[in-house]
Amino acid sequence: MNGHNWLESRLSKQGITYQMRDNAFLRISDWEKSQQLSNHIRVEDLHQVLDILANRYCPVIKKLHVTYRWSIMQVEYATDIVFKAITHKVTKLPDSKRRHKASSYKVMLE
Repeated sequence: MNGHNWLESRLSKQGITYQMRDNAFLRISDWEKSQQLSNHIRVEDLHQVLDILANRYCPVIKKLHVTYRWSIMQVEYATDIVFKAITHKVTKLPDSKRRHKASSYKVMLE
């Protein structure tokens, strides 16, 4: 489950406009509502989706009357930083560092 994609689908359902690039939000028209939606990501919802997929693609579990116990082996937490405005110009980096920095950081602007 990718939290950014989960939030993207919820924003669309709520009619909240946004702009994404790759896995980063560049703009969200209602930051407060998006935070409220993000606060409601539940592990139980993820388990429900996994159960649906397991039943669909592994039908033998119904015949054997077994269930899955889901566990998370790896978790990635995103610490997104949102800037309301650009107040300083970013100095140009040397070519060798610019490629690394551009691939390592995503800046979201309102």
